[in-house]
Amino acid sequence: DISSHYVWTEDVLSPSDHLDKEELRGMFKLREKFILSIGTISTDKNQRVLLDAYRYICKKFPDTIQDIDLVFAGAKGDGANDFLRELENMNKETGGRVKYLGYVTNQAKFALLENAHVFVSLPSYEGGFAFLPMEAAAFGTPVLLSDIAPFKENLGKAAVFADPQN
Repeated sequence: DISSHYVWTEDVLSPSDHLDKEELRGMFKLREKFILSIGTISTDKNQRVLLDAYRYICKKFPDTIQDIDLVFAGAKGDGANDFLRELENMNKETGGRVKYLGYVTNQAKFALLENAHVFVSLPSYEGGFAFLPMEAAAFGTPVLLSDIAPFKENLGKAAVFADPQN
């Protein structure tokens, strides 16, 4: 039972202490719907899979995705500069729909998790405890994760799983 190891109270996930939707959208210039990925930008996270998937959807189903941003938040790690150059190029291709917010405060993180159209941690080949996906699920945000053991063990039926290499 997770509650024996971590203290989750309603205060932690309470919407009263973080940004409301309009404040969030204004602060980061987000569309109403956005796909969210939070984590250190690093080559071992393989976030390019998510960029490639978004690019594919933009080309294959332009009408479906035209009002949905792809948002990355997190500190810069190894290989981040190359990824951010690719992200900026894709941002130009998509008319400003791909965004990198950098490191965000807990207040902003909770607001992002609560208001995301979907939370994605698909690019991960390996994972830890899956705390961020559990937070997203606690807000009622749909969660799409890599089909790897740590995520499946911790989220089970609370998420949709996909091959992180495809």
